[in-house]
Amino acid sequence: MPTGCKLFLPDLLHRDFFKCRPHNTGHYKYPKFETLSYDEGCHCREVNNFLNRSDAEKYVVFYTRHINLKGGLRNKIVGYFKIGNPLLFEWSTAGELVRTVPNTKVHENITQRCKRKNKLLRGFEASEYVLLPKHECKPINYRSRGVPVSWGKSCIKNDIDRILNRLIKIQRQRYIRVSIKYQEETKKIMDLLKTTNGREKLISICKRCDVKIKCYYWGKNSEQVQRKKLEQLYEGKSKC
Repeated sequence: MPTGCKLFLPDLLHRDFFKCRPHNTGHYKYPKFETLSYDEGCHCREVNNFLNRSDAEKYVVFYTRHINLKGGLRNKIVGYFKIGNPLLFEWSTAGELVRTVPNTKVHENITQRCKRKNKLLRGFEASEYVLLPKHECKPINYRSRGVPVSWGKSCIKNDIDRILNRLIKIQRQRYIRVSIKYQEETKKIMDLLKTTNGREKLISICKRCDVKIKCYYWGKNSEQVQRKKLEQLYEGKSKC
């Protein structure tokens, strides 16, 4: 978003709220910097395989596709989780995954439980984490459309190892506030998007923005286009 945007803070990399429907894929919950946890709902088999590994220390490194104001795309590392306590998640009556009791019994079977509602899902909470502010995210030479479920099998494994080692050594206390602010801002935006009145308020905020003409994807659209898109994503069954 351009400098001066009235909707998003300039120092945070936000999710693509205007392009993907959260309830379609569990979007904005994967990876869960909102709750500092992760579950098998996104990559069921791969997450199970990862949790079953016997490594003394295990890390998940996260990246995002960052689009600049001119439409250029660059993949960037945004942070990491160090795997902490195992957890179990279950589907709530609202159709969302919620944390349950700690997963003290590790399940060895790898199934497609992630495709079935009302089934417990395995996961973990982060014992250590870093979420970087926008200007400190690390560019990587990864251009594939698909999401790499294992950096260890990617062509940039050595680059990822170097970035992770540097992130582990930094003073994590500096970045706690970044994660807290990200959680607060995500909740604020989602509270607007989930209701008709909230979406109208969001559109009104964008309408009054002084820099909307510089907004590559969203601000240049008319109010009618914005309203229709948000209705499709948050009231209909539009897919990502």
